[in-house]
Amino acid sequence: MDYSIILAVLSSSLLAAGLTGFINWRLQKQNYKREYYKKLLDKRIKAYEAVEGIVEQLYGQVQIEDGRLCPKICASGQEYFWRFVFDLYSSINNSTWLSSGTGRLLTEFNAFLLQSIDHRIDENADYDSQLLRIGAEQLEQVRDFREKLKLLLYQDFRTLHRIDSFVKNKEPSHPGIPLPPKPIHMKKKPSN
Repeated sequence: MDYSIILAVLSSSLLAAGLTGFINWRLQKQNYKREYYKKLLDKRIKAYEAVEGIVEQLYGQVQIEDGRLCPKICASGQEYFWRFVFDLYSSINNSTWLSSGTGRLLTEFNAFLLQSIDHRIDENADYDSQLLRIGAEQLEQVRDFREKLKLLLYQDFRTLHRIDSFVKNKEPSHPGIPLPPKPIHMKKKPSN
């Protein structure tokens, strides 16, 4: 019996199986990387879509009784204003997937809304009418934030697909959300 033929068949079978296994392993590794890339890109796209929605809401303006324009986020009442602030806050929470500049600007805008609009409202007076008046006073600043955000969106859209460079350029720490202190009226506990 000629063992060289059997040995040649077995060795070629083992070599073919090994080569097939190696090729499958490489393909699975590439597919894993591709799927991982897609998931990261999907998260970035979702975060930018939320920012785009914020910018779109900032385009709305309403002419109030005295003839001045007021941002729709202020002209539509307290509930609408706080829903917008909540949407903005949600985008800030997802700023991991945004460029550092966009995340920082969202945080600045959040602080602006709280400091320059909400904290100026007297809780004992009509909230909605004050929101209208202050909103009209702050129209130019709201427009400025809108235009800056729009510009950053356009810049970021050009590099949205570059996950590797995005991760390398990401700052290690989150910019945080500065919330200015609002006076808290606490009743003193009666002393014994």
